[in-house]
Amino acid sequence: MICNFSDRFKNVKYLGEGAFRKAFTFGNNNECVVKIPHTEKDREHNMIEAITWKSLPKDARKHFVPVLDYDKEGKWLIMPRVKSLELNNKERTKIQGEVMNTIKKKGIWCEDIHIFNVGVNKHNYPVILDYGFGCRDAVEDDGIPKKRATSLWDYPDDFSKLYFFDK
Repeated sequence: MICNFSDRFKNVKYLGEGAFRKAFTFGNNNECVVKIPHTEKDREHNMIEAITWKSLPKDARKHFVPVLDYDKEGKWLIMPRVKSLELNNKERTKIQGEVMNTIKKKGIWCEDIHIFNVGVNKHNYPVILDYGFGCRDAVEDDGIPKKRATSLWDYPDDFSKLYFFDK
């Protein structure tokens, strides 16, 4: 497996940041990414991303960048590096929409998925690279979700109330 413990401090380079986390690449070929929260409260995004990954239905996992390792307190999270979409915004929006429709057909809705949270893996397959707000069951035609999972949008101030997909 790539991104093992001995690689964690080799060739560390700043990659970028979002509202809640900074990302750094590392490893022999910078093939790994570690996400570090800006603040102690922002750790919940790493925790949610890790728990969401572990609880996703197996047939949906190919649409997400896997979480390889994480700190149980959310201090860091490691994923393989994927390429961002080097397209114009119209093309990015099309691919993001295709990914969202695909996972929705599998009964999953993810919060905060936008054109900059979708990339391509080493097989050139579109994947969601940031799901730190969590995922939930997609809304059924009657408008009522099954509620197997929830996200920070439901309980933004109380992480203890979050629940996730059943295996």
